Amino acid sequence: MSTPRQRLYLLLLAIGIIVPYRHAIGWLGEHGLDLPRFVDDMLANDIAAFFAWDVVIAVVVLLAAAVTDRALHVRDRVWVVIGSLAGAWDCRKNGVTPDQGDTPDEYCDPGIRSDGPGGGR
Repeated sequence: MSTPRQRLYLLLLAIGIIVPYRHAIGWLGEHGLDLPRFVDDMLANDIAAFFAWDVVIAVVVLLAAAVTDRALHVRDRVWVVIGSLAGAWDCRKNGVTPDQGDTPDEYCDPGIRSDGPGGGR
């Protein structure tokens, strides 16, 4: 039988997988494996870049811990690496990036683009 703490961690794990990946699946369904577009969308504005860099730095720290922490068993290190990389996959934000000449209002609103509605990508 599991403890209340274990059930809480399992619930948080499920939420941490389901919520981000529902967005990733939607983005992949719309854009496919377009890596340049992924990076553009991930860094679309200051708040998106804040969250993206927060995740990237956290992953680097976790990977460094997995490599250098001799107290972790090899199996635990593998799970830290898998969890870090899987969590980093969904650091994205829908939106458009500023094109040359765009104003902040134009590139913060995904419905407004300098080349007209729906154009450009």
